[in-house]
Amino acid sequence: MTSEIKWRNLSLVTGISGVALYAFGALYEGEKSLATFLQDIGLAIVIAAAIAFLIERRTHAAMQATVNGAAERMINATLLSRGATALDIEGIFVRRGSSDERQQYVFAVQAALDEAIERSSTIDILCVAGPDFFRSDGAHYRLLCDHLLRPDNKTIVRVLLLDPKSPTAKDRAELELGHGTISDIEIAGRTLDWLRSETSGRVLYKSHDLPRSNFVLITDQTLFHEAYPTAPMRPPEGPIGGLVALLQYKRTSRAYARWKAHFEYVWGQGQKPSAEAAQQAAQPDALPRAG
Repeated sequence: MTSEIKWRNLSLVTGISGVALYAFGALYEGEKSLATFLQDIGLAIVIAAAIAFLIERRTHAAMQATVNGAAERMINATLLSRGATALDIEGIFVRRGSSDERQQYVFAVQAALDEAIERSSTIDILCVAGPDFFRSDGAHYRLLCDHLLRPDNKTIVRVLLLDPKSPTAKDRAELELGHGTISDIEIAGRTLDWLRSETSGRVLYKSHDLPRSNFVLITDQTLFHEAYPTAPMRPPEGPIGGLVALLQYKRTSRAYARWKAHFEYVWGQGQKPSAEAAQQAAQPDALPRAG
């Protein structure tokens, strides 16, 4: 017999006892004060039993809802884990939540990026503007600069940025109202020109005009992918980046092979920055600072 049934039976027996005591008091022909007392006690017992029964039912319902919710989350987590294993996904990073959770996201991504970049001879990045990497206040700017500017570093970096003058860039800017999409792309170009000069030409970049572009970072051993096309067409505020999860794939995955081939194709079709843009980027006040 479960504790729920035991509690229910106890409440029922107690309630019946209260009713019996109340009836006995009502039929008692002796001293009136004693009869009244018995009736009051019987009524109190009935009320107490009813309250106990209701509390038990509500408590059980709440506990059952909690258990059901936990079970559903466990099932979803199991399915997600199986799906990730089947697709050779080794990391899932979600940026949403409280400020503490977002900070944990940054730390987790940095740890994964640090390990991947440290072991790689090449880094390929396909993005819109990559502000996390190419703005001086970006979450991963220092990580990238510290790695590339080491005297012994020989990593080759290729970056595909969205063309700031393209129709796609204008559409993206309209989606990200108030974010400064175009200026972020221009800042990224200046940063990359500066890094190229500081690394003896090991940092290269071209422009692309891919609609609904993804964020992709490919190293020798792993792939980081943020699928912008799965984000809402009109984000609530700010950039689209961060509204979808960042996935990390193993080199053995199909996603790695396909995105690597896609990057090579787009790189072959991409446009190099104009001489005017390069000259503008070389202005002293336009150069970013690693520190």
